[in-house]
Amino acid sequence: MACYSDLKGHSAIVTGADSRIGDAVVRELEAQKMWVTAVPAELPTEEATLSASALADKVRDHLTDVDTVSRTCSQVVGKYGGIDLLVHCAGAQPAVDGPQITDISDERWRGAVVSTMRGAFLWSQGVLRHMVARRRGCVVFIAAEAARNPTYAAGIDYASTRGALTGLARHLAREMGPHGIRVNVVAVADAAAAGVSSLPRLPAYLSWATPPASPAEAARLVAFLASGAAAYITGVCLDAFR
Repeated sequence: MACYSDLKGHSAIVTGADSRIGDAVVRELEAQKMWVTAVPAELPTEEATLSASALADKVRDHLTDVDTVSRTCSQVVGKYGGIDLLVHCAGAQPAVDGPQITDISDERWRGAVVSTMRGAFLWSQGVLRHMVARRRGCVVFIAAEAARNPTYAAGIDYASTRGALTGLARHLAREMGPHGIRVNVVAVADAAAAGVSSLPRLPAYLSWATPPASPAEAARLVAFLASGAAAYITGVCLDAFR
């Protein structure tokens, strides 16, 4: 594991910390000795565990609630002196043979838009208000392979909303650059996000490809982008798949 010493003692908020990718990101950032606040996509029970580590602060409110976002950001600033990193993992999750346009319900579509895009908007807005005041910080969105290469481990809701995060990131990178804030994307493999070892009916032209990155490997890209080693990188999407 690469060690980025400049991350030690910095604070991070990770949304969707109860997803496969989110949990891996929490673990990686804790290994880098960051202070992590974990925000689950689902409301956990008192017995639920978001991470194997006891270091991560747990937020037990809904991630798309405006008051929750404001309160959490203020608490992190009060406890750690600022917010250095936001990783938005929350949102629609892939499902093998996900629904097509002719089958998807309005409820599912709205749910994907709210959790992925509204969540990204609210948390970015809440965090960036604090980062702008300090003139430093980093935001990383977790997008998806399906946004670029349609696969069978996704639905139209997952592919569309995750793909939209790349456009949001590139706009924010330009908007926030003068404030010393970087915004990037890591696009993860759909199979890794879905928790399956392979994709059914994989197109022949991809059969030779190297294996996609695991959640842990994708999380290492997040740590890299958050570190000083990536100080010159903003507005880009790093693919953690083929």
